[in-house]
Amino acid sequence: MIRLAADEDFNNDIVRALRRTLPDLNILSVREAGHGGRADPEVLAWAAEEDRVLLTHDVTTMTRHALERIARGEPVPGVIAVHQRIANRQRGR
Repeated sequence: MIRLAADEDFNNDIVRALRRTLPDLNILSVREAGHGGRADPEVLAWAAEEDRVLLTHDVTTMTRHALERIARGEPVPGVIAVHQRIANRQRGR
């Protein structure tokens, strides 16, 4: 089963909805794991160590750091970047 990590700024409403609708989903927030306040490269390194796909709204820098890890041959289980406007639009429904 896929293991997910939600970065510090990821919309917690989405995380709660995922947990409610998919109770068997393995999702952990960066804060819950004790890594709040860490820089993007450190968050990506932790996610790789934990073999977790990272959920983020940071479509600019987090994806850039992920691509840099890949270029260096470092593992990246995956990054799902959701633009903040899409997340906020869903909240307004």
